[in-house]
Amino acid sequence: MPAASRTAAALSLTVASSLAGAGFYFDYHPWVQSTRNPHLIATFDAPAWPSGQVIFGAWHVPEASFNGLAGTPSPNMYVMPDFASPLSGPALCAQGTEDIEIRFPGLVRAVAFEYAMSVPISGQVSFYDKAGRLVGAATLTAGTVGTIGFTTVGSIHSMRFVGSPFSTTDNFIDNVSVADHPCPADFNEDGLVNDTDFTSFARRYDLLDCNGPNMGGGCVGDLNRDWVIDDADFQIFTVAYDALVCP
Repeated sequence: MPAASRTAAALSLTVASSLAGAGFYFDYHPWVQSTRNPHLIATFDAPAWPSGQVIFGAWHVPEASFNGLAGTPSPNMYVMPDFASPLSGPALCAQGTEDIEIRFPGLVRAVAFEYAMSVPISGQVSFYDKAGRLVGAATLTAGTVGTIGFTTVGSIHSMRFVGSPFSTTDNFIDNVSVADHPCPADFNEDGLVNDTDFTSFARRYDLLDCNGPNMGGGCVGDLNRDWVIDDADFQIFTVAYDALVCP
């Protein structure tokens, strides 16, 4: 994305999340270079995606399922041909009041995608953990095209992309990718795994159950992503604590 477009996209974002260890970035953020194994899970270019045909219910790819939620008269989504989308190549389209949910079969720590908001429509993107708790959210300003991503030292199980409830026009997403966080034991993201992080980990270690009401969104501290914070996570944490400096 050209620098001017990236700047415009950055100015268009209103972050609605103030959770520790979580944040939004764009395609020029160092996250792109520092995360481990970022990879695309859907480009919507493959023939398996029915271009121009309404997709009812869930549409599965190996690493995610895409669901049409809400909407009138019924939930649906479809792949817009490349000549009709403001993004390069075919893109997944939410028409009017439709929502798109992306559900990952496992837990991920970072998600990125390209988006296009129709004029004069704004949108909302929200990320949820396995217990359905909000991990982070942002508003995408009407008429913008760009790349947005979200990263957390906790975990993400699903996301929802929601257009304006009063819209009858189209919103688009393309090139969805996921990745690991480069230093998930650095809970306050200061580049170090130290006593501050240990205090945070110890409090969550005592809670154990990621579904517990006091655990918080994303279950920060579940370093192996098995949805409990136990001795296995403690062993991972001590390795990072001994190294001190994040890779």
